[in-house]
Amino acid sequence: LTQEHLALVAEAMDLNRNGTISLVEFVQGLHVDDVEVDAADSLAGDILSILLRHRSAIRTVAHLFDVRGSWRVAKCEFLKLLRALNDVIKETESHWSDSQIVDLCEALALDGFVNYRDVFDSFLVLDSQNPDIGVSLVCERGGGADDAADD
Repeated sequence: LTQEHLALVAEAMDLNRNGTISLVEFVQGLHVDDVEVDAADSLAGDILSILLRHRSAIRTVAHLFDVRGSWRVAKCEFLKLLRALNDVIKETESHWSDSQIVDLCEALALDGFVNYRDVFDSFLVLDSQNPDIGVSLVCERGGGADDAADD
């Protein structure tokens, strides 16, 4: 940050143009527009809604890419899967931009792979009217010692 940049920020925060920044002006200057936050929350909600609505199809196709049965697919394969889903839903549902699909894959990938079982097992669907009630989407795995070793 340069002095010039700081002077521009201060000028923008000085709403009454008296040469000083009051506490109210300072707080208003740091305020994040709720519209932007609401839009981001809405977008995240749309993405999660689509993932949940099509989770069976996503898991089935991911399982086809998962030749080792490890519940993991390469990020590039998961990207193909989401792009194909996006092509199918774009006429009937809200769909994603390609950059949103890429960002989602980046966020879900660890070491170049997406653990698709963990993605869906991490969801907890809540009733907005009664947040104490939730439904987990965890798959039954048998619970044996061998199953724990595979995780």
